[in-house]
Amino acid sequence: MSPLNPDGSCSHCSYRSGAPHRLDFLAPGEVLCDRYLVGVVRAACCDGPVYIGFDQQENIRVWIKEYMPQGLCTRNQADGSIEPKPGCEMPFKSLKSDFEDLCKGLQKMGGGEMLVPLIDLISAHKTVYGVYRLLKTVTLTEYLRQNGGELTWPDAKKIFMPLCRTVSDLHKKGYLHRGICPDNILLDDQGRPWLWGLAIAAARMKGELVPDLCPGYSAPEQYEENGWPGTFTDVYALAAVLYKMLTGTMPPEAPSRMVKDNLAPASDLNARVPESVSDAISAAMMLSPDFRMETVEELTAALLESENTNTAVFDSERIKEVAEPEPSKPTPRVGKKTMLGLMAALVAILVVALIAVARGMFPELFHFGGEPSQPEVSSSQVDTTVPKFVGQYIEAVMTNAEYQSRFELRTTSRYDSSYPAGVVVEQSTPEGAKMIHRGVIILTVSEGPQVVDMPDIVGSKLSFATKALSQQGIRYQVLEVVDDSLEPGLVSKTSILPGEPLDKSQDVVFLYTKKVEEAEDTEGTRVEGSSSAASQSE
Repeated sequence: MSPLNPDGSCSHCSYRSGAPHRLDFLAPGEVLCDRYLVGVVRAACCDGPVYIGFDQQENIRVWIKEYMPQGLCTRNQADGSIEPKPGCEMPFKSLKSDFEDLCKGLQKMGGGEMLVPLIDLISAHKTVYGVYRLLKTVTLTEYLRQNGGELTWPDAKKIFMPLCRTVSDLHKKGYLHRGICPDNILLDDQGRPWLWGLAIAAARMKGELVPDLCPGYSAPEQYEENGWPGTFTDVYALAAVLYKMLTGTMPPEAPSRMVKDNLAPASDLNARVPESVSDAISAAMMLSPDFRMETVEELTAALLESENTNTAVFDSERIKEVAEPEPSKPTPRVGKKTMLGLMAALVAILVVALIAVARGMFPELFHFGGEPSQPEVSSSQVDTTVPKFVGQYIEAVMTNAEYQSRFELRTTSRYDSSYPAGVVVEQSTPEGAKMIHRGVIILTVSEGPQVVDMPDIVGSKLSFATKALSQQGIRYQVLEVVDDSLEPGLVSKTSILPGEPLDKSQDVVFLYTKKVEEAEDTEGTRVEGSSSAASQSE
């Protein structure tokens, strides 16, 4: 969707004016709903093609995903409409409903979760289309190619941890991706990862359609006839992506691994990969879901245990172990008298030990009057060893009964782009230190990055807008206005445009249009700071 060259070709895609196109796809130049100009096909997926397009109303480039499941329907060449094949009416209708539900769910999310924003859902040609904002990005595949094929763990972590947060948020909302791979991870000019390619379940699992699987990244259960996916399916793919990022090598495909597991540890292919990171990847790529990490949180916690990253804890004992050993002293000869003396000493020690055992088992035999002896206090009751909290999710720490019985845990927080929100980034008492029983430890918890993308809340209800901002820790002010030209009850404008970088230390101001009868005395009212305040004004 760029100006054509003098010869009618496009410098950015394969389009050439007048060139023939596949008849089962829409013709370049067609306009959907008097708004979206259709361009060339970007990808042909099993549930339908993706076109490059142009929003003539907003003057922006878009991606247009058409519901057209392969094998279940055909295109009527007379009017371009989609018709289900005889006998395929029910699965066509059922999967169409799944497609619409997925698009509606993505539309509600906006771009706050670093998913490529779905901005519209339209109907035309007896089918439906999801319209996505076309972001200026490169795929992770291309980024790796530009950077020598592989990244160091510190560099990979800057991309991978935000990606994990996006997938975790997706899971919390009840969605599975099932198609995570380097081609579906897009990096913008700030290095932020955007996830793309979310599809209906039938497009990623063996079943009604010939699925679009990602060799090397799709989990074993996706190849099985009755495979059952879960969050662990995306965990496998995430680990496979990290494997590729760190080693430059695509993991072997799951079917070949099920015959003979030939997945080499990442550290074997690249010695710079920390062992703990390599182990975490291997654990997340176990063939059986029963033995695989189940959640993204488990994976990120395991990765953050790496001693070669900024989660490492200074270990003085380890330094002592590798210190230069003292020169050995000559071993003296042991004479006969010395040997007899040693034997006598051993006998004495055994006698004392037997007396001690007997005294413990039969204390009344050794009580000779006076006050009864008091039980000795165990050293474990006096002091306890501090574990490593850094890298763990605070929710898991605070619900751990053992931690709660041994320590008094208090929390504070700060912005930290290196850790997902909710992960402990610092502890006041270091790992391995001794402290009194129920001693106080202050844990610093990540609030995630300080700079995020402004979510698209224009056109949404006030309750949804305030909830979307609050969930990301964004402070806001609501300015209630009356304007007959705007639809009442909706957010009409924001001080920061959707998708633009937003510092969470700043306030976002957005306009909320009220009905005339609702705003007799409240025109121009500001509601600040929290969703509770906003809900009271609603």
